[in-house]
Amino acid sequence: MFSDDFTRQPVPETFKHSGFWLANIIIGIAICLPVFVFGGELASQLPFIELIIVLVLGGISTGILMGLTSGVGAYTRLSATLLGRKIFGRVGGQALMISVIITSLGWWGVQLEIMSDILNTLLKTSYSIEIGKEIITIVIGLLMITTTIIGAQAIGKLSILAVPLMFIMLLIPLFLMPEGPSLDKLMNHSIETPASMGLMIAGMMGGWMSGVVIMPDFGRFTSSFKTAFSGALTACIVGMTILMGLSAFLSIWLDAPNFIMAYPAMGLGLIAIIVIILSTWTSNDNNLYAAVLPVATATKSISRPLLSLAFGLIGIILCVFGLFSQFISWLVLNGILMSPIAACMIAYFFLARKELLWETQDNNFKSMPLIAWAIGSGVGYLTSPKAVYGLELFSITTAPPLDSFMVTGIIISIYLLIKRNRTKS
Repeated sequence: MFSDDFTRQPVPETFKHSGFWLANIIIGIAICLPVFVFGGELASQLPFIELIIVLVLGGISTGILMGLTSGVGAYTRLSATLLGRKIFGRVGGQALMISVIITSLGWWGVQLEIMSDILNTLLKTSYSIEIGKEIITIVIGLLMITTTIIGAQAIGKLSILAVPLMFIMLLIPLFLMPEGPSLDKLMNHSIETPASMGLMIAGMMGGWMSGVVIMPDFGRFTSSFKTAFSGALTACIVGMTILMGLSAFLSIWLDAPNFIMAYPAMGLGLIAIIVIILSTWTSNDNNLYAAVLPVATATKSISRPLLSLAFGLIGIILCVFGLFSQFISWLVLNGILMSPIAACMIAYFFLARKELLWETQDNNFKSMPLIAWAIGSGVGYLTSPKAVYGLELFSITTAPPLDSFMVTGIIISIYLLIKRNRTKS
């Protein structure tokens, strides 16, 4: 019944899922409570024009990166962990594995914590039901583990079923507003002290950088680079720009920082509960899958389904540590750590793609990619605002994750070009 999802070898060519299959998985990831909450955060800190600019630039930039790393997975048929071994070496690849595990489990904890808090409040206010956050966390958390235990095929099927349903439920409030969705209210939306657009773009990119890095895990099941790239790019633009924009607009129209909390007053308490559970489930099963896959790749003694159960239980426990309290800081710092990995994947694909193939011998250690990763992350930390615990010593693009990506990309590209020229001579 359960498969190991080709954790230790390439996906066979018989698996040739379409871009639609990949797009549904990515949109399933995108329809999640952190996106709803961050949309409200954007609305509370940016006037209308700046809000639109941040949504468009953040969505397109991240969509291109996600499309490229998905395409790398489609070309090589390898997971992100196996690609990490090709790029950083068997020993160096362990650093990528640890980063992905920590980041993915962190996202699992963040999303489950947000869901438990909101669901607990909705049950009390809408139906006078008091279950308790801890019980909700355990029950819903165990439910979400099931699709990860089965594997990528179940994750894809859940997304295909749930995504259209959630889109419909998110649009229902537009038809129930007494005055309708007012364009004037959006256009006249202003903030006395707007936040930095660079910081908000950094938050968007940072929140998705772990997704950019793990996209080969799903892109490897698609038919070609073109299929993976187009599916991921389209899905990211829809999933990020439109969904986050809708969240921001609903927050403005309903005068609620978190628009989901306004549903009960409109008689939509049950719909709010369904949206909260489904949106967290379709996103969190991907987070857990990404955390489990590196360990499943490294060990033969424990099966991936059993690891999924164990990691899921650990993730449930993480919720008690208050991961959501520093949400924006988490997003930005996550971005400066993960974006250099994506830069290395993309640079290797364009300049040394044969080294990424399964048939290529793995080195024990590749120092230059690790150095480029460390320098890129360091630069991102130096340019990060003090508001998110960065040093803010200087600025490059005003988006620290993009700074990390660019610096790492330049260093590793120069290294690969010099290496290629030496080989030719």
